[in-house]
Order: sequence, then C-alpha cells, then structure tokens
Amino acid sequence: MLLALLCLACGVAMAEGERVVVATTYPLYDMARIVCGDLADVQYAPEDAEKAAEKADVVFCIGGESDAWADALADVKVVKAVNGLELIEGNTDVLTIPVNCMISASYFADAMGELDPDNNQAYQSNLSSYVEAMSALDSHIRDAVNADMKVKGADGSMAYFAREYGVTEAQDSEDAIELYTYSYPAEDLLDTPYAELMHSNLHLLADIAD
Repeated sequence: MLLALLCLACGVAMAEGERVVVATTYPLYDMARIVCGDLADVQYAPEDAEKAAEKADVVFCIGGESDAWADALADVKVVKAVNGLELIEGNTDVLTIPVNCMISASYFADAMGELDPDNNQAYQSNLSSYVEAMSALDSHIRDAVNADMKVKGADGSMAYFAREYGVTEAQDSEDAIELYTYSYPAEDLLDTPYAELMHSNLHLLADIAD
C-alpha cells in the first residue's frame, strides 16, 4: 500500500486544476496533493504563505499563533490541521505521528468535498489510500519502539511522538535517537512523499531496537 501511495503522490505532483490549494508545511502539501489528485492545483508555500493565499481557494495550515493571519482571509476556505487534535500547549509539531496526519487529512478531505461536492467521492477515495498507508506506518512504529527509548527532534519537537508511543523525549540527551519532523525538508526532498520521509525515522528506531 505504501508503494501505491508513493505512486499516487508522484502522479499528482504537477497537478493542475480549477481550484488552488495553498499548503504552508510540507506534510500538509503532501497530504493535500494526495487527497486532491488532479482535482486541484496544490501549491507549497512555506514562505510568504499569506501572499500566496490571495489567489487561493483553500489554505491548509497548521493553525496556532503563527497562522493567525489566515483568520483574516476573505473568500478563502481555511483548514487548520490542529482541528480535532489533542494539543500539547505551545507545541504545533502535530504531524510527527501518523494518527494526527490521518485526522488532519480527514478534515481536509471533508472540506474539499464541501467546496466541490461533485468530486467528494474522489476525495474520500484518495483519503482512504492515505489513511491505509499511514495506519500501516503507525503499526510499524509501534513494533519498533520500546519504553526505554529516548528520542529528540533534530528540527523540532518530538513531544507528540513521545506521548503517542510511550517513549521519552530527551532533547539534551546524547543517547536519544534523533528524529525529524520534515515540516520543511531540504529542497532535494521536496518530491519525496511524506510517508517515505517518516519511514526514515522508522528505520532509525528499528536500527536501535535491533
């Protein structure tokens, strides 16, 4: 199923459509292009997102104080990834775990279906493929972790990861496993599906477990 998801993501990377979706982080961009397929032009705007949103039909952002600008948008549908999630105060690195990705993708698919009801079935079908792949990834992570593990974030917080999988976040510990949020990956990774990037973390965990 992961292979199918990767192929789907590659197939929609250059999607062009009548509607424009602007996503502010890479996980959201990848999520949106998979859910939308060829039904929308999905754009990644990690910088100057507010300017890019001026020509958008939908803005897909994390939410929180850094995305407060989205609340003032007129005639633009704003979907916030934090909706429906159990948040850790002051922490918006919510997409470091598959379960939160699945919830956020579901909200986004529903929003697209409301905006474009004629294609709601297609959005929901694409969502199902995304959820199936993320569910499999979640299972693999649970098999790889143990309660003695320590993790830290190389580019952000692993607090949600630690809470979900029963490990310890130890940012200052030298023996902690260094994981990545991939919220804003290097340019050479921008065509890599987010599920594949998260598998890199899985390999780090599995190597330690072995």
